[in-house]
Amino acid sequence: MRVTEVSSRKKGYDSIKILYHEAFPRREQIPFSVLRLMAHRKGINFLAFYEEDELCGMTYLVRDQWTVFVLFLAIDGRKRDRGYGTRILRWLKSRFPDCEIVLEIEPLDEEQAPNHMQRKKRMEFYERSGIRDTGWEVYEGDVRYWLLSSEGRDFDPYEFRKLNRWFSLGYFSEMPRRRKQNL
Repeated sequence: MRVTEVSSRKKGYDSIKILYHEAFPRREQIPFSVLRLMAHRKGINFLAFYEEDELCGMTYLVRDQWTVFVLFLAIDGRKRDRGYGTRILRWLKSRFPDCEIVLEIEPLDEEQAPNHMQRKKRMEFYERSGIRDTGWEVYEGDVRYWLLSSEGRDFDPYEFRKLNRWFSLGYFSEMPRRRKQNL
């Protein structure tokens, strides 16, 4: 699998933009132009993953010395269930071996959510890939997320808050909180 930085000057840019807009609900999206601009900062990587010349997926990473926050991870809908998500997570773990990999996921305790089964499948995928539920949650605006983390390191809510605050230029500074119950 080939990994490249996302750039408007590179082939496949429009496909990455479409994938981003299709993969994430509008209320969870950051304007694409802002993502591109922020990716020029040290510690932020906007990456595309290709198999030969076909786009398989994309990630948007925010990182410091100890943590890699996977803000966005999407696999092209036509490429799902072919192991690309697993390969991307493996790549992240090998690329940043000393870092905790942190992701956000839609809560599983909202059983009436129209995409509840999709959420469960996503959680099962992450668990198979060595990503575990931390028991912490965070709100970004009115959107609640559960926080997941790679095995081997304890999730540090203060470190996560610091990284999120740095990335968002202070906009997202809410402290993660322990959930009342783990599922």
